[in-house]
Amino acid sequence: MSTLSHDSQSRRDIPLGLPTLDSVFRGGVPSGTSILLSGEVGAGANEFVYTSTAMVSMARTDPETFRIYTDTEVEPDAVPDEVHYVSFMRTRNDVLDEMRSVLDDAMYESLSSNIVFEDFSDEYFRNTVVPRSWVDEELSDLRSLGEAKDDSLLSAFADYLDEKASDSIVVIDSLTSLVRASRYRLDWGEILVMLAGLQRATQRWDGLIYAVLDKDTLEPREHQEIASIFDGIFHFDWVEGDTERQRMMYVGSFRGAMGRMTGQEDDKYETEITEEGFEISNIRKIK
Repeated sequence: MSTLSHDSQSRRDIPLGLPTLDSVFRGGVPSGTSILLSGEVGAGANEFVYTSTAMVSMARTDPETFRIYTDTEVEPDAVPDEVHYVSFMRTRNDVLDEMRSVLDDAMYESLSSNIVFEDFSDEYFRNTVVPRSWVDEELSDLRSLGEAKDDSLLSAFADYLDEKASDSIVVIDSLTSLVRASRYRLDWGEILVMLAGLQRATQRWDGLIYAVLDKDTLEPREHQEIASIFDGIFHFDWVEGDTERQRMMYVGSFRGAMGRMTGQEDDKYETEITEEGFEISNIRKIK
């Protein structure tokens, strides 16, 4: 059995909760790391983040069950305090229903009892043609969201993180929503500047950021502009197999962690969604 350690004189290692990946990173990723989860629709990015946050939550609330699942012991101070799930378009119930469909009962209970959900859909749809009643079910009239106070989506998002992100795992669901908003409302340059500030602040918060992105919504240049900001990137893709499509994951560039990895950059791993969520194959690598 392995043990994930914490050196009080340096940035701690935060486990990702997936034994194969934690082994690749020799115990976890450094605290203060921002990770882009970039992939094709359905290729596993969402399932990865649900599984990872569920297992890390389990490590804090039920370390004995975590040990049974992963054959790994983790020191309590290596685990962030909370999981903050930030959504721009999806409701809490939508996200929890999807988590329940991916995770087993123990994993779902660990995550759902430890997650703090923040819904920015009001700010996201404000000043658009979308009736407010479509976003806020408590409203019965069809007043435009534009009649509400014009708060800045990016400012509200940044203020929330500055207040809540310290010593936490933050899931951003998703950068795809911000990309879409750049087509009609938000300035692309402001999004990039905000993400650059986020990467810098994450180091001070001493937690972990997961940002989900559907790469097919971007031009290659735009994707590279975003990817270059984050400390690390996990890619999730589909590949054609002999009889069916196969999910595949690989680790891209990773500042601060590449030298400690047991594998090679761009090693590609077969993945699958099982009763216990997202799993990485221990057996085969696709070169």
